[in-house]
Amino acid sequence: MAFDMHDYLCPTAGITYLLSSSESCRSVICADGWINFCKNRHKEEFRVDENYIYRGSDTSLISSDGVNPVGTFYTQYDGDNYGAIWCPRYMLLGETVERHCRVVVRDYLCNILNDYSESSPLTFVDHFDRIEFPGGLIVSDIIQLRWSGEEGYLYANQLGLVGWRNIVSGQFGNYVVALNVSTPAPPFEQCLTRPFIG
Repeated sequence: MAFDMHDYLCPTAGITYLLSSSESCRSVICADGWINFCKNRHKEEFRVDENYIYRGSDTSLISSDGVNPVGTFYTQYDGDNYGAIWCPRYMLLGETVERHCRVVVRDYLCNILNDYSESSPLTFVDHFDRIEFPGGLIVSDIIQLRWSGEEGYLYANQLGLVGWRNIVSGQFGNYVVALNVSTPAPPFEQCLTRPFIG
């Protein structure tokens, strides 16, 4: 059975939750079709079509408070085209694909610091009906993807990235600590806008 990676990698708009780093999160679908996964201090961009999921910019290193920009962010490109293939839209359990992209690293003023090509394998390692994470949080319908190294990343249906699993030891760890939190999600204005990241 082929799994639709969109259901797992791209959080559903409107769902809010709290990360272990005390960041509240929500997903916003923009008018141009990009999905912005907004957190207190940054955002990640996704775009989806019939065949692939694409990544744009990730500003996770740019600010510690979501207001005062410092540090760097990176954008993935397909050649000169904004956004690079991150994952096939549909994958089979056990399948491995190679991904290739151009990565441009900028400082918060948009000055280019690095520009390089990157290639990496992506493997659909496992599917779990449910996982009880440390702390007692139970999450259902989770896939495990592995890019490289010993860590496999865990993505839950409708929620996106929720945790990790060490491939060697089997140990689980979670990033999400509470679902459907009452803490307000960050205002969209706090998330860096696409004109900023060019």
